[in-house]
Amino acid sequence: TLSPNPVRPLFLRDNGNIVGYMLIVVYYSNEYNGFIAMLDEFFILPEHRGRGFGGAALELLKDWVVERGLRGLTLEIVGTDTPARPLYERHGFTLPERKTMSWFPE
Repeated sequence: TLSPNPVRPLFLRDNGNIVGYMLIVVYYSNEYNGFIAMLDEFFILPEHRGRGFGGAALELLKDWVVERGLRGLTLEIVGTDTPARPLYERHGFTLPERKTMSWFPE
């Protein structure tokens, strides 16, 4: 079941200290025929990058998705040359042939 607040913050810790966070949005998708999670924000402090925290966090997040019976996990990248793209690809994410359009009121 979906809680009243579909946004879930997940904090990344190293020896008890917060070193980053993920914001996960859970929603129903007709396309995927069920609830899915979207990694809306993913941040790791610069001094903790390149030390395996990102990969470990993605693997834990994938486990989190499976444990909750969600259909899958999506994320967005801006452009195709984002520095994080190789990390996502190493952890099984693919780049489908689609474009996302946006509209925001002024």
